[in-house]
Amino acid sequence: MKLNGIVRKLDMLGRIVIPREYRKMLNIKENDPLEIISTANGDIIIRKVDISSELVNAGRPIADELFVTLNRNIMVCDTAKYLTGAGTLVESLCGTVISSKAQQLIEKRDCFVGKASEIGMDGAPFVAICPVYSENVFGALVLFSDTLPSAHDTAMLQLVGRILGNTLQNF
Repeated sequence: MKLNGIVRKLDMLGRIVIPREYRKMLNIKENDPLEIISTANGDIIIRKVDISSELVNAGRPIADELFVTLNRNIMVCDTAKYLTGAGTLVESLCGTVISSKAQQLIEKRDCFVGKASEIGMDGAPFVAICPVYSENVFGALVLFSDTLPSAHDTAMLQLVGRILGNTLQNF
C-alpha cells in the first residue's frame, strides 16, 4: 500500500490543520477527540478516537447497575443510535436510530421526562432521557418505563450521565 500525504507547516503556537479532504473522508468534526502517538522511529500518528466504543465500555456496567437499582429498562445511546443497555429492550433497540427529537434534546443537553410518543420514541409509554456530557456531548442515558419516571429516578439518571460524561472527556 502506497501512502500519500500532504505537507503542512506547524504554526507558531504548535498547531497544524488537518486537510478538509481527510476530515471529510474520516468524518472528523470540530471537538472530535484525536489521539496523538509518537513512534520509536520518530513518526507521529494522529488517529480519531472511537468514542462510541468507549461509551459502550463505560456505559454497559452503569446500565446494568441502574437496571438493578431502578428496575427499569435502561439504554445507552450516542447522539444517533442505541449502543447498549440493560433490560428486556436491549435486543430490540441496540443499533436502532433514536428519534430526531431525542437527538435534538441530547445535542442541547436537555433532559426530557414524559410520554415517549411526544418525542417520537418507542419501547415503553414513558421515557426519561438525560444527556451524557461534560465539555462535549457524547450521548444519553434513556430510561423506559410503564409509568412516569419519578424525580428521584431522573435525578439519578442526570447524576450518572454527568459522571459518565466527565469520564469520557478524558478520551
